[in-house]
Amino acid sequence: MKFSKQIFLIFSAAVAIPFVILWFSLSDIMYKKEVANVENQHLLIARNLGAALRRYHTDLTASFEFVASNLVARNKLANIDSFINTLSFRHFCVANIQTGVVIAQAAPKTIPCPDKMPAKFFETFKSLAKEDKPVFSPVMAGPHGQSLLFIVQKFDDTLVVGAVTTKYFVDLGKAVAFGEKGHAAIIDQKGNLLAHPKPSWAATRKNIAQISIAKRMLAGETGVETFYSPALKADMIAGFASINNTGWSVMIPQPVSELKMAAKSAHNTIFTLFIMCILVAGLAALFIARKVMEPLNNVLKAAQAVEEGDHGVTVSIDNSWHVPHEFKDMQERFNAMAKAVSKYQNIQKKDRENAEKDSKSKTEYFANLAHELKTPLNSILGFSSVLRQATPGTLKPHEQTEFLGHIEKSAGHLLSFVNDLLDLNRLDSGAHAFNEQDFYLIDPIRFCETTLRKQIEDKNINMVIECEDKEVKLLADERSVNQILINLVGNAVRYSFDNGQVKINSSLELNGDLKIVVHDNGIGIPEADLEEILQPFKRANDPHLAEIHGTGLGLSIVSKLAQLHGMTFSIESEHGFSTTATLIIPKERVISTDKKSQAA
Repeated sequence: MKFSKQIFLIFSAAVAIPFVILWFSLSDIMYKKEVANVENQHLLIARNLGAALRRYHTDLTASFEFVASNLVARNKLANIDSFINTLSFRHFCVANIQTGVVIAQAAPKTIPCPDKMPAKFFETFKSLAKEDKPVFSPVMAGPHGQSLLFIVQKFDDTLVVGAVTTKYFVDLGKAVAFGEKGHAAIIDQKGNLLAHPKPSWAATRKNIAQISIAKRMLAGETGVETFYSPALKADMIAGFASINNTGWSVMIPQPVSELKMAAKSAHNTIFTLFIMCILVAGLAALFIARKVMEPLNNVLKAAQAVEEGDHGVTVSIDNSWHVPHEFKDMQERFNAMAKAVSKYQNIQKKDRENAEKDSKSKTEYFANLAHELKTPLNSILGFSSVLRQATPGTLKPHEQTEFLGHIEKSAGHLLSFVNDLLDLNRLDSGAHAFNEQDFYLIDPIRFCETTLRKQIEDKNINMVIECEDKEVKLLADERSVNQILINLVGNAVRYSFDNGQVKINSSLELNGDLKIVVHDNGIGIPEADLEEILQPFKRANDPHLAEIHGTGLGLSIVSKLAQLHGMTFSIESEHGFSTTATLIIPKERVISTDKKSQAA
C-alpha cells in the first residue's frame, strides 16, 4: 500500500471515531439546548411585554382620573377627541348612580354615550366601582359585540365609566412572531383573551382559565411551562409573566414540535459537518503525504539538473513539522555541495563584470580627459604656430593681441581643468587639506562676485545678492566654501541667457541651519539628468548645453566638498526656464553675532 493511502486511512479513522460517538448523543443535547433558549428568550420577551402593558395600565389610569375629575367638576376639556384616540379610549360617560341617566360625557360625535346606561352593564359597573381609585373590568362585549374594557369609579352620587378598545393589546400581540407558530397571548384577570393570533378566539374573548399555564398566570406566577394548546391542538412550551396590580398576564408560546425540528436540524447539520470533516481529514492526509514526499522529489530533480550541467541549482529546506529530519539533512548536504559550486561560478562571473565595468569606466574617463586636454592644447598650438610662422609686420597689433588672448584663455582653461582634477583626486583619496576657521559668510559671496565679474559683464547678467544677515559667520574651510560658491554661481552665469538674472540668497532657518540658494533663469536641466550630473564628467543631455563649454567636474566637486562639511546639497530645475541649487549648512557650523538672528 502506498504511503499516501496509509495516511488517508489513519486520519479518517482518527476523525470518524469521536464524531460517531458524539453524534449519537447529540439529539438529546440539542433539544435541551432549545428548551434552555426558550427559558431565556421567551421569558425575557414575556417580561418585556409585561412591562409595556404595565406602562399602558398606568397611562390609562392617569388619563381616566384626569378626564373623570374634570367631567365631574363640569370643566370644559379641549381637544378631547385626539386625547381619547391616543390611548384607544372609546368615550367617557358620567351617569347618575341611582338612575343610570348620563349627565355628562367626553366622546367623539361618532361614538356618543347613550342617554342612559344599559341595565346589564350598569349593575356590573356599580358592583365594580370604588370611590378611592379606578377599577378595570374584565374584557366584555360592547354594544355591537366588539371587545371592550371598562374603567369605573364612584364620585359621590355619580358613576364615571371609560370604555377602552383592545386595539393596543391586539397590536402588541401581533408584534411578536417567531418560528412558524410562535406567538404572544394576553389574558385579563378572568382568563379571557385580550389578544391571540387566532382571530375567532380573540373576537369572542375565549376564556382559557382552565389551561394549566393560565391558572399559574392568574395565580400571579412568572416562569416557563409546557402545556397542551386547544387552539393549535399541539403541545406548547411558553415563557409567561403576570403583571402586578393590573390583573393582566402575557405568555409567549411555541410548539414543542418546532423545538424538536430545530434540534433535529442542528443534529443533521452536525452530521453534515461530520462528513465534511472526514473529507477534509482525508484531503489533509493526502496533502501531508505529498508534502512529506516533496523534499525527496525535489532533491531527485535537482540531482538530475546537476547531472545535466546546471551546477547552481539548489533545493529549498522545508522545516515543517511533517518533514522527517533525515530528509532535511539530505537537503542541507545537497545544498552545501551545490552552494560550493555556485559560489565558485558567481565569483568568476562577478570578477568578469567588475573587470568589464572598470574597463568601461576607465575608457570613458580617459576619453573625457583626453578631450578636455586636447581641445585647449590644440588651440594653444594653433595660435602659437600662427604667431611663430608669421612674417614680421604681416600681423596687425590687434590680431597679435587677439591670438595671444586665445592662447591665454586656453591655457587658463587647461590650468582650471587640471586644478579641478587634482581637487577631485584629493577628495576621492581623502587627502584634501581642511583648514577649519571662522569667517563671515559675506566674504565668500563677494569673492565669488569679484572672481566672476568678467563673465557676468560679458553676458550682461543682473546679479542679485540677498544676504539676510551680513554678520553671520561660518566655521568651515573658507577655501572650500569659496570653491563651492564659485562653481555654483559660475554654472548659473554660464548657463543663463544674455541679460538674464542670477540670484544668491542666504537665510537662517527656524532650526538654526543656514540656507544658501543660487537661482538662475537660464536653460535649465532635464529632470532625468539631475542625479547624473553630480558624477564626474557627466553633463545634462541637452543640445543647447553641448554648445556651452564645461568639463562636468564642478558639481561633482561641490557635492563632495558639501559632504565633507556635513552640508546638504540639492538641485532643482525646470527645464528651459530655471535652475535652483540649494546648500544647507548645519547649525553647528553657523555663528551669528547679530542679536536679532540669535533671538530667532
